[in-house]
Amino acid sequence: MFKLGPKITRGEIWDLKGHSKIVEILITHQRYSIKSIRFSYRDANNRVVHSPTYGDPCGLNFNIVEFNTDGEDLTSVSGKYLFGELASIVFGTNKRKFGPFGSTDSSSGYQDFNYEFKAGRFGGFHGSVSDGCVNAIGVYVKPYAHQPKREPESP
Repeated sequence: MFKLGPKITRGEIWDLKGHSKIVEILITHQRYSIKSIRFSYRDANNRVVHSPTYGDPCGLNFNIVEFNTDGEDLTSVSGKYLFGELASIVFGTNKRKFGPFGSTDSSSGYQDFNYEFKAGRFGGFHGSVSDGCVNAIGVYVKPYAHQPKREPESP
């Protein structure tokens, strides 16, 4: 898998490589920060598993991002950093967008990030927490898996 993500991580590092079947994201945020994030995903036995909560869930705002299990796949993660801290985040699927959560300012000082991938290629999240906030986030992307064309069998 390809690991895409922030150049700088500090504090507690977390990693959910291989947990690609995301069904829900719980997020707390304030004007200039993502305070906490927790993921729920399906494991190999199709059971829903909840990750730890990364960060301190004390933000002034709380949102639940819930994906439909009928063919809705994560296809993008984007947002902004401000002074090296995760200030906002947006999740996109092949059906809709969720967010932005956190800052919606467009003033100078923000550094945008954008990870886009095809449906079915998402491979998990990783990031870090510092001073009770999620200060960095990145994604894993599955490599292209070519499926050879099968020739029809002759009668």
